[in-house]
Amino acid sequence: MSTLPTASTSPRLFPSLECAQQCQIRSILTRIHRSPLPSLKLTKCSKIIDDSILALRFSIQLLSLDISGIFLTSACLPGLNGLRNLRHLSLGSASSDVILAQVTLTCLTSFDVSDDANITDLALVPFLSANTGLTQLLMRKCTNSKLTNRTLALAAALPVLERLDADGCRQVDDQTFSAISSTVLRHINLDNCAVSEKTLAHLASACPNLEYVR
Repeated sequence: MSTLPTASTSPRLFPSLECAQQCQIRSILTRIHRSPLPSLKLTKCSKIIDDSILALRFSIQLLSLDISGIFLTSACLPGLNGLRNLRHLSLGSASSDVILAQVTLTCLTSFDVSDDANITDLALVPFLSANTGLTQLLMRKCTNSKLTNRTLALAAALPVLERLDADGCRQVDDQTFSAISSTVLRHINLDNCAVSEKTLAHLASACPNLEYVR
């Protein structure tokens, strides 16, 4: 009888998935919901499709999922929304806009959409409105994306957000942060955004617990 793959320290949790058949991948992922596996990294695994993510549905032990660099459609939504205990999600690819607007995960505290050049306000505004328990939001290197002040203003106003990294979001400017104040924000990175020293100075004074700002 075959055994369930276990976590490893390698860059990809399941290095053999690239050479597996779709039916084998679905079988492996289906069994995960019966395992104590807390973290799953499938970054840029070209064999992963919507069916594979659906197989993860109801994996109540899964706390962290990285499916960045994978092209998916809205057909995978029942699989994602079924992960009711998920705490961290990395999802950056050409499909993010299609999926994010409809993802609701009540336990989610950390979200990473870094390196996604296609992400827009149309995806992140409804996502942030539905997932207000985020303590960490990473949007690094979304250099050519269409993220604007609308998304960043909503992000900065999340009630328990402690870390915001928008390095490279070039359409974000001073307007977003001029009225922002937060007692929980501890880390904010606005490198390569269109913000001035005046904005950084405002944040330093308006966010009393801020430990890192640039």
